[in-house]
Amino acid sequence: LLTGGNQTMQEAFLEEFSHGYGGEACLERMQELLFEGKLEVKESQKHYKREREMALRGVNKRRNPVLQAKSVPTVHLIRAFKSTICVRQVLCLLHMLCEGGNRRFQDYLSVQAGAQNSVDLVQASLMYMQKWQECLHPEIMSIGCDVFGAITEFVVGPNSANQGSIGDAIKLDGINKILGFEVTDRAAMATE
Repeated sequence: LLTGGNQTMQEAFLEEFSHGYGGEACLERMQELLFEGKLEVKESQKHYKREREMALRGVNKRRNPVLQAKSVPTVHLIRAFKSTICVRQVLCLLHMLCEGGNRRFQDYLSVQAGAQNSVDLVQASLMYMQKWQECLHPEIMSIGCDVFGAITEFVVGPNSANQGSIGDAIKLDGINKILGFEVTDRAAMATE
């Protein structure tokens, strides 16, 4: 219904979000899902760090002889990103709602005028993207494509307010890391 920037459907969704029953709660839940996804990955990073420290100290060698100091247990990070399928669905929906330079929806995602609790889905998406950048791995590249696809649609038109927010959040070192990232396991990426 929304693919290709269907303006009639986008306007119907915007009307329902802004004036319909449950629209505000739906936006709040989307923001929660983005935050929960980011936190899940953060917890996975902590788990990875603890395992790595144990491996470096040799504590874990008896329980798991395969785990050595040089082996990187990225399985936790990959599992964390792949388990956040709801986040990918939220990003896909946001992408489609803004597709075609839908300025009204782009603005609405940042600030909901008259709402009891205004949420900023642009910032929530950016925070998730930053967490993804920290964990860059071939098996989660497609998730980054979803994030960048949504973020791109937030600024098309152009939407200078969203461009400013995104410009402040995206750092050149992060972009350089992505551009310099070599995908060595193309088979893993192809299965995404």
